Amino acid sequence: MNKATTNRDSSHAVRPHLVYRFSLRILSATAFPAIREYALTSLRVVFGLMVFLIHGVHKVVDVVTFLRSGLTSKFLEEVAAMGVPAPVVAATLAAVAQLVGGLLLAAGFCTRVAAAVLTFALLGAVAQNLSTGRDPQLAILYTLVAATFAAAGGGPHSLDAEVWDRRVHRSVLADSEEE
Repeated sequence: MNKATTNRDSSHAVRPHLVYRFSLRILSATAFPAIREYALTSLRVVFGLMVFLIHGVHKVVDVVTFLRSGLTSKFLEEVAAMGVPAPVVAATLAAVAQLVGGLLLAAGFCTRVAAAVLTFALLGAVAQNLSTGRDPQLAILYTLVAATFAAAGGGPHSLDAEVWDRRVHRSVLADSEEE
């Protein structure tokens, strides 16, 4: 064996292969923080819009229709069948929570509060699905996503970051100048 061949083989064996290093980077929990931020922002915006458009709007329309004309809907009937006290009030609160909470979540404004209120409203949806014999998986998934944003907040690409973080920084700067 010549010396040049031995050195090349041993140095190749010592250095990790490029694919191996890239695989480790992808599998790392801290890899690609910018992508993670944009992925969570996309999830927050799309989830908020889905709750607003798919769930909030039609429920508010159902409640308003009932209050104006007395015509009931499947949503109101199911809430009443659950045995909750004041079913129209409960249905109205759930509808408004989904309408307003969905918009606030999509915008990332007061995200933790909106997501916490939405979590409780969606727990009602889980109970509603269970009481009517429907599969609660989707309602559970919605509830978990809302609970996640209640814990995590809106992230760096939200109105919360623009409004509240800026105020916190100003307050900290003002406190440091006074000292």
